[in-house]
Amino acid sequence: MTLPAANAVLITDFINALIQAGFRGECHQDRAHRLVMSTDNSVYQVDPQAVIYPISEGDLKTLMSVANQPAFMGIQFAPRGGGTGTNGQSLNSCVTVDTSRHLNKIIDIDVEAQRVWVQPGVVLDQLNAALAPHGLFFPPNVSTSSRATIGGMVGTDASGKGSRLYGKTSDYVESMQIVLSDASVLMTRSLQGISERAEAAVTQLKQSVSNNLDEIERRFPKMNRGLTGYNLKQAWDGEALNLNYLFAGSEGSLGLTQRIQLRVVPLPKVVKLVSVGYDDFMLALRDVTQLVPFDPESVEILDDKIMGLAKSDASWHQISDIFGGDTLAAVNFVEFVGEDDASVDAQVKALVDSLSARKGQPGAPVSWTMARDEAQRKALWNIRKKAVGLLGALQGKRRALPFVEDTAVPPDVLADFVAEFRAVLDQQGVAYGMFGHADVGCLHVRPTLDMTDPEDEARLRLISDRVKDLCLKYGGLLWGEHGKGFRGEFSPEFFGPVLWAELQKIKAAFDPDNRFNPGKIVVPSNDIALIAIDEPPMRGHFDRDIAPAQQTGFETAIKCNGNGLCFGWDADEAMCPSYKLSRDRTRSPKGRAMLLKEWRRLQSLGDSAALAELEPQLAQSLDDCLSCKSCTGSCPVKVNIPDMKSQFLQHWHQTRRRPLRDRLLASLEPMGLWLSKVPTLSNLAMRVAAPVIRAAGLTELPMFSRETASAVLRKHGIAPFAYSQLDNAPDNAVVLVQDSFTSFFDTAVLDASIQVLKALGYTVIATPIHANGKGLHVKGMRTAFREVAATNQAMFERLKASGLPLIGIEGVVNLIGRSEACDAGLAGWHVQGLQEFLVTQSLPARLNGISAPELFAHCTEKTALGSMTADWQAVFSALGATLPVAQVGCCGMSGVYGHETEHRDGAVKLFNMSWGDKVSADSLVTGFSCRCQVKAIQGTRPRHPIEWIAEQLAAPER
Repeated sequence: MTLPAANAVLITDFINALIQAGFRGECHQDRAHRLVMSTDNSVYQVDPQAVIYPISEGDLKTLMSVANQPAFMGIQFAPRGGGTGTNGQSLNSCVTVDTSRHLNKIIDIDVEAQRVWVQPGVVLDQLNAALAPHGLFFPPNVSTSSRATIGGMVGTDASGKGSRLYGKTSDYVESMQIVLSDASVLMTRSLQGISERAEAAVTQLKQSVSNNLDEIERRFPKMNRGLTGYNLKQAWDGEALNLNYLFAGSEGSLGLTQRIQLRVVPLPKVVKLVSVGYDDFMLALRDVTQLVPFDPESVEILDDKIMGLAKSDASWHQISDIFGGDTLAAVNFVEFVGEDDASVDAQVKALVDSLSARKGQPGAPVSWTMARDEAQRKALWNIRKKAVGLLGALQGKRRALPFVEDTAVPPDVLADFVAEFRAVLDQQGVAYGMFGHADVGCLHVRPTLDMTDPEDEARLRLISDRVKDLCLKYGGLLWGEHGKGFRGEFSPEFFGPVLWAELQKIKAAFDPDNRFNPGKIVVPSNDIALIAIDEPPMRGHFDRDIAPAQQTGFETAIKCNGNGLCFGWDADEAMCPSYKLSRDRTRSPKGRAMLLKEWRRLQSLGDSAALAELEPQLAQSLDDCLSCKSCTGSCPVKVNIPDMKSQFLQHWHQTRRRPLRDRLLASLEPMGLWLSKVPTLSNLAMRVAAPVIRAAGLTELPMFSRETASAVLRKHGIAPFAYSQLDNAPDNAVVLVQDSFTSFFDTAVLDASIQVLKALGYTVIATPIHANGKGLHVKGMRTAFREVAATNQAMFERLKASGLPLIGIEGVVNLIGRSEACDAGLAGWHVQGLQEFLVTQSLPARLNGISAPELFAHCTEKTALGSMTADWQAVFSALGATLPVAQVGCCGMSGVYGHETEHRDGAVKLFNMSWGDKVSADSLVTGFSCRCQVKAIQGTRPRHPIEWIAEQLAAPER
């Protein structure tokens, strides 16, 4: 990669000059920030020289004003949005300017005019959530909508599902406010008072278009996915100037965006989805031409690889009936939208009638099903949105990679194009997944390559060249909607030599010194080469350095593909609370995975100097990880940050003294066995010792239950546990596995669990309270944790041998046998949660339609067990009650985070971000730590759902 690189001293001087000039944002040169910003969702890994986070629109002008000082003219900039680019769109070996962290405000919504002003870091879902109460939305619908920024979408001229009806991002851009390379500000819709540079650039644009109208008409494809970025065809037609079409798709190569005005449209009032199944992918592809005439909003295709991988997703229980087991090789999702049920129903009926008439004919679909409700419709689209991430979970050294993943051709030749495309991949012996926007001829194809293998790395070039030739042959594009990135190497072939020369003139007019995203998209002269697709450093180059022994236990960090689901905007989504709180990507699962992977690489190389720099930064990144395991449950490739954090902390403390707090936490379970027997005295001692405990760094520790666990068992006539009870147990016996959280601190839930089980006709055998070691694992005391887990392994093997159901109360404890124990090298064990057991039983429908309070689920449980909330709803339904479920993220108390004094403020902020205005004393809350958090902040303890059931069953029958 041949780019001029300013040295670190010059960058430091530049940052100091920025601060002196009044720049209010953040500037980072440390290894951690640069490493995390060196990747996106592509195969590339390109270290920036620094990372800059402007905090105001004025910061962008200050940035370029200082950059125009003679000493800093050699510094170049790469704008960055959501960081989900698939081809290195925002990667460059210069200074990264990230607008996602702070420039993320919705400035104004004009409902009557249907216009909205936003800063570039606003996320698509964030915008649509703000528009929805007004009955409006921004139509371009990308699969990364939970983290894709509007600035990034404009930068790549993104589109997605529904583009046949709605078009692409540039069709909705009304105006942009952009800082140019001379630090002047350009409003794209108002050219009054513009700088000399901007005026000269506009003149050049008009000349380039006016002199080449025939060539533009000949070169620009006549299809939904046009040549975006420097869109000469729509930027100037000889009369009307629209600079938005020039900047949209330019990937930050012309300036830095301060704000954007968008046109928005009314939300459709009715939406219905039909899933059409096939026994052959190519048949499904060719059948799209039979579906489009019914005028759906979209036709999206999925192959059998995506459907197979969907089985591992948390939402599988909602959609399994649609996919019909293992019989389908492909599905087309056909979605209709409209203003009323009658018109949409008519479209659906016409489609279904046609499908029925064709049933049994060669090439016809084998099944079709309408999504039964809005929840299932959203779950199906959620799987489609996760397709990229799901492909990242494929096993083996080869991984599904983006580099030819958004080809677009005219829809009527799509099937023929794909047949040749598949032949190229088959000749290379690579597997692949296929999905995408079949109605507009845009297909997402991710071939599987092992980029640590030089032969596979060479295939990236070979496949790219051949697919590029196919796109040209069929009158299409190599980049249908994701932008070009390093694939800009091929731009001259698609634009042709005449138009390419004009693009260079336009680039030179706007950015004569090549300051913005240099070497990509367009270069200002032939003296500067475009960066070739196989020229930049790639992840595989670094992954090759990691020794096999150093990979063990860190496989998911190495597999992280940068899809960025963990960058989600919505505080009511579980993953990732520390990122949602900080918006700092070094504190996200993807960021931590990058740092952990680099740590193992440096250990493999024995680079002690680099390790000395990285390890404190890694420790800082992991410090505010809540160990909630939402990443493990929600990330498509199951990146397990909590376990890798635990391993790092074990290493970290081999040479550093553990704080007193860690030792106190380690002693809590052993001491609790004794302290819980005398709760009044123990609680008094804890209150007296509170200042000392706080000085040690702990706060909001729970008090022991006044009614001890042994008293609860005696009340219910349950004898102290002996293994002989298992041998003589009646047929209706169940084993209730006591955990330390419930039986030390919340025995009301133990009492209610026994009440319900007895009321349903079960004989309860209760195990002794067993230490679970959760705190040991969180704090990296892995040797001690494994000893606890090994003891529990032996106990559970004896319990399992009885054949009796094993039921646990506290979800995170139940999951230890399925997760942490296995990570520690043990076989693990399986204890059912209350809901997992009860949902399989025949329950008396006694509650006559009563509506229960809202359920709040622990983030670890609901992400690890996809059907967890559905199971509770099914249990309540079987009893004759309805159970609404709150959509919330993390309460801020997971792991020991909310008990640590330096994190307490963060824990409260997290609670207020999601739970604060929704939960109350009447709510039903599954997690012990969540109930503690509600009580600590609101002063009242909510109930566990089993407590509500116990109360209802004890009441007179309705």
